[in-house]
Formats: sequence, structure tokens, C-alpha cells
Amino acid sequence: MKAKLIGMAVVLVSFAIVVGGYAVSAPDVEKKPIDPSGDDPTYMEVDDGAEVYVDAGVFTIGINGNITTGYSWTLVEDSGLELVDSSYETSDTTLVGAPGVFLFTFDATEPGEYELEFQYVRAWAPEEPIETAKVLIVVL
Repeated sequence: MKAKLIGMAVVLVSFAIVVGGYAVSAPDVEKKPIDPSGDDPTYMEVDDGAEVYVDAGVFTIGINGNITTGYSWTLVEDSGLELVDSSYETSDTTLVGAPGVFLFTFDATEPGEYELEFQYVRAWAPEEPIETAKVLIVVL
């Protein structure tokens, strides 16, 4: 019985060393968002408090996130801009659980200032968002 316990302890310690060693030596994931449109001037990455100046027409903004956590960015207030599309782009990596970017495409037809509000939430959970982002869009 004592030999089995010692054997089990050796296996568990060996496993912890292997897993811990992998975690320490795992490569850092570059957290730079992906620009799915290349050098497209109608695409920009934003954070909370950003002010974005765009010409009238279609444009896309991206917000960093990680859909594998169950959380996603949701538009809760658009103040008059037409949401054309929303999607999620994964990062260009083979690492499981790597972050990506949530994309929101709008059509701005009238000049003016528009405040967008986003929440980082789990759609199925009634909890408060873990993060919010407000973005001011100025259509020229």
C-alpha cells in the first residue's frame, strides 16, 4: 500500500514538473489584433474611450477579445449608425485559446458624432459585463 502511494506521488510530481515546464517555456502570444483588411483605411482597432474620425460610408472597427473564454463583445448602443455586420477573426497562430478581434462594420450616412457602447459579456449569463468600451465616432 505504501509503495502504491509513493508511486502515485512520483507520477503526480513528474506530471506537475512536465506541465509546469511547458507553461514556463510556452511562447508568448503576440496580443496585437489582426487587421483582416490589410492596409484598408476604413478599418481601425479601438479601445475604451477612443475617438474615431471617418468619412461617410462603410467602416469597420475591431476590439480585442477572446471568444474561447465564452465572452464576446456586444454592441448595446449605436446612437444612429447602421450596423451592417459583426464577426470574430482568430489570430494567425496555432495556439489553442489565442485571442482574436471582434469586428463591427457600420454604414455612416450622415455627418455628426455618434457614441457606440460595447459590453464584454457571456450571452447566456445574467451577470454584469466584465468590461465595457465606449467609442466616439465622428463622421466628417
